Amino acid sequence: MITETKTKGKPGLVRETLRRLHRRLLLLPTVTTKAVINERVRAKIAADILVMMKESGTPAENLAKVLHLTNAEMREWIWSRDLTISELVNLLYQMDSEPYFIIRPHKTKETS
Repeated sequence: MITETKTKGKPGLVRETLRRLHRRLLLLPTVTTKAVINERVRAKIAADILVMMKESGTPAENLAKVLHLTNAEMREWIWSRDLTISELVNLLYQMDSEPYFIIRPHKTKETS
């Protein structure tokens, strides 16, 4: 094995490398799940903002001017950034809207 030839006589180095890999593998599912949830929230908020803009007839240029952003920054703001609650509330206030959050459990519990 490669690790045996490079670390011959250094069992502590091999053990430390294995510990580091083990820690990373334990964190991987948590990090991946968190990233997926963040992406879902980001996509849902962006879609809702676009629907509100269409319903109210507000073009992105007008909203960008009100928020003191360029058009490119506005698009990046809506689609790419993780908005803080205060930024989201400010954005929705400018659109004459308010947030209505829906939170649900990961798995539904079956009742007997």
